[in-house]
Amino acid sequence: MVALTVGDPAPWFILPSTSGPHYHFDTVGGYRVILFFFGSRKIEQSRQAVEDFCAMQPELAAANVPFFGVSVDPEDQDLASEILSFTYCKFLWDFDRQVSQQYGVFDPESTAYQPVAFVLDENLHLLRVFPLEHPEGYADQIFSYVTSLPEPEPPRFATRQAPVLF
Repeated sequence: MVALTVGDPAPWFILPSTSGPHYHFDTVGGYRVILFFFGSRKIEQSRQAVEDFCAMQPELAAANVPFFGVSVDPEDQDLASEILSFTYCKFLWDFDRQVSQQYGVFDPESTAYQPVAFVLDENLHLLRVFPLEHPEGYADQIFSYVTSLPEPEPPRFATRQAPVLF
């Protein structure tokens, strides 16, 4: 059901979040990001994975890796109390499931929701897809992958280019 493939740019979106009513996802550019569409904590596998990611907040902050959890369940809004740092942990509310559909994790015809985590690079391009099959060690597996990536190239000045001819 996942429509995105490695190398694709992640679709930008604006959703309500634990830090405000209009979070612009494109503002997280410049970081490697974990974007986890978990659907709802009522899904047993998702509940365990969300708990593990919440417990991992100090490690995420130390590694400079923001985590975003996307829920379609209004009852999950109490997750705001679990956040230690809004910079490195945020929950987004996709109650109309439009963003979930855009990322290919929600099928409106069958109403099936597939919990999936996407790891994005600093330019918000997809590095890897992690479908949630077994919650045991899921968050650790994703965090290990992100921290095993080579350091990004440091910023550098553009070199002089040939002038464009009109």
